[in-house]
Amino acid sequence: MRVYARRHSQWRLFFGSRAHERAHRRARRKPKKRVSALTDGTIFGEMGLLDGAPRSASVTASRDSVCYAIYAGQYADLQAHNPDLVATLLGNVSRQFSSRLRVANIMIAELDQ
Repeated sequence: MRVYARRHSQWRLFFGSRAHERAHRRARRKPKKRVSALTDGTIFGEMGLLDGAPRSASVTASRDSVCYAIYAGQYADLQAHNPDLVATLLGNVSRQFSSRLRVANIMIAELDQ
């Protein structure tokens, strides 16, 4: 079951609870390539919510999963009425970005070898 598709622009942030999803991309005329396995506690879809750009990958559930979503309008309401919660949320998103960037840096370094 597709959670969302690459280039889709409905901005929402997902929290995986009992999550079993795969993020994948397809380059022109090439097969799909898995870019991430999403598990319990994973946040995904955050980049589109934060910068308004279309999705950079598709996400598909590999089996029954539970995800919760915050839509752009709900996020704006949280910013206005509960900035402390938004600060905590952004701290968690930042830690996840940091972790993803470290993994990407390792992969890039391995390509150079």
